[in-house]
Amino acid sequence: MPRYRHVPRLAVSLAFVVFVVFMVAWPSSAPRGGSSARMLAEFRSLPSTTGASRASPSSPPCSPSSSTSSFKSDHECRKSGASQSGRQRQEGRRLLGDEKAIRAAAEAYMDVVRPEMFNSSGRAGIPDDDDDWLDGYASPCWLDDGGGLRCMPAFMILGVFQAGVKDVYLRMGRHPAIHDASGLHILFWCEPHKWEDYAGTMSRVAEKHLLSAPDHLVGEVSPATFEFMWAQSTDLLRPTFAKAARECWTELGAGGQERTDAGRDRCIQESRAAELEFARAHGVPAGRDETLSAFTTPYLVRAAVGTSTKLIVVLRNPADRLYAAYNKYGQYDAEYGFGPDGFDAYLDAQLTLLEECIAKYSRFKCALEFEAIEYRYQALFYHADQIIKSMYGEFLPEWLAAFPEPSALLVVTHEEYVAGPKRVLARVFDHVGVDSTLTTAAWDDILEGGPATLNGQPSRERQPMHAATRARLDAFFAPDVAAIADYVGDDSLWRE
Repeated sequence: MPRYRHVPRLAVSLAFVVFVVFMVAWPSSAPRGGSSARMLAEFRSLPSTTGASRASPSSPPCSPSSSTSSFKSDHECRKSGASQSGRQRQEGRRLLGDEKAIRAAAEAYMDVVRPEMFNSSGRAGIPDDDDDWLDGYASPCWLDDGGGLRCMPAFMILGVFQAGVKDVYLRMGRHPAIHDASGLHILFWCEPHKWEDYAGTMSRVAEKHLLSAPDHLVGEVSPATFEFMWAQSTDLLRPTFAKAARECWTELGAGGQERTDAGRDRCIQESRAAELEFARAHGVPAGRDETLSAFTTPYLVRAAVGTSTKLIVVLRNPADRLYAAYNKYGQYDAEYGFGPDGFDAYLDAQLTLLEECIAKYSRFKCALEFEAIEYRYQALFYHADQIIKSMYGEFLPEWLAAFPEPSALLVVTHEEYVAGPKRVLARVFDHVGVDSTLTTAAWDDILEGGPATLNGQPSRERQPMHAATRARLDAFFAPDVAAIADYVGDDSLWRE
């Protein structure tokens, strides 16, 4: 395995509280950036490189025992068997970019909120040496300093909400060579949850299943990972900004003073300066379109899982996904009204301000930092979050930059999955490297039962959105549809 492996309906979410109470936002006056389609074209024009392929040997160099104790006694045998393949993978990674710089950035940012995650000398830290990764495992695994088996996911479903990701994940887990880790926190990659909670769950699944079947896979689903918008990444990836904003906000209210918009803008400026200084101190450049940092969620994932973990994203027509989310989460209709008319009122307030942001800055900047650009954007109810979550074309290029291997990311659509789940699941199985030519009985077991949802509650019954609303959203999301259509090679995608 390679070395560098390793909201829903809450009326007041943690992220929302942080942003409203502590004024999380930053200013910038950035020029408009290039289109998502152009970014994709640039990535496709890069020299074709072959990423490290996941090995699934029929006879691993050291056959693991079904017991943990006998497995620990084979530690040196396993490490010696991993050396040669580790060197081969290192040569492949150098063609893809500076992996050491990605690891260093991950260590710097995670040291603030998850210091144990990349502490390779700690009990469960992700290794920083190729030779520490165990050969003969289809999932990326290593031994901690106590001899326990630790694994990162062999595949990750990155998102998105309202697209059926939970159903895909559960049916994948019925494949005889795949084991799920359903105890994982679905927001681990975008909120500062404890590393040991994540690593511990993965390890329990690994020791239960992979010791006796090393060619099997452990995977995870994190439906909020693909769209790493500000509300879903601030506390994890921009904690210096959050801390500075919190301190400034406290100062503004000292002695019972009224917090003014001018004071809030000052907090934004100071918080931005603090975050930029943190990035500069650790050699991390600013991001595209003058966003605060080039280190985004895709690079955190890359630092943790390396090159062989397979990525999957399930996307839905962006307008349909948005409307489903609006009708699912009660805070929106409580604010704007239920049904098509309430949805129109929501768009008049939220999409209008988001479009203004895009005209002033850029589509990419507003997707990543909307409520962190100007205070009036931050003050908007839930910060246009559900609209931004459907702006797929702004997030895809970042994933392709972090994972440029041609076979790394598979995009499937909700619509094709609903129409033919067996056909889509066969593609997914091929993508992650397990047999898709299963028996009829095996497929019957995989396909049995109705659709699953993340919290067991489907969206409420709803009337169709108005035709004029559909036209407005189709126009707004046209760049996103074009970007995804280009990536999957289907010019007819989401075009009725």
